[in-house]
Amino acid sequence: MARLWASGPLWDVDPADAAAARDQCVEELAALVALVCARHGEPVVHDLAEALERSAMGLPVPPPLELLSALVPRVYAWPDDGRWIAVGAGRPEFGQPCQVVGVIAEGPLPGGG
Repeated sequence: MARLWASGPLWDVDPADAAAARDQCVEELAALVALVCARHGEPVVHDLAEALERSAMGLPVPPPLELLSALVPRVYAWPDDGRWIAVGAGRPEFGQPCQVVGVIAEGPLPGGG
């Protein structure tokens, strides 16, 4: 897993600057999704709420979904020769940076496909 883009910390910034950082995070993710779509086609959008709930209950969650679900609410994923590529934008806690993350993992694509 890699952090592909991140804002700075948001705890001491003007609310308008924090909103602008969140907007930029959405824009960075959209640009990255468009770039990967150009090569791999349309993504499978995989909601990670179930993985987050299972993890919180101590139930097994396959890697890297356990870590991803703690960082982003959903991923945009593409199959790639026995592995999958996924990107998502983080939901920052108060004051934490907004971030876009990416992962390449072995195995079946989350959400089917």
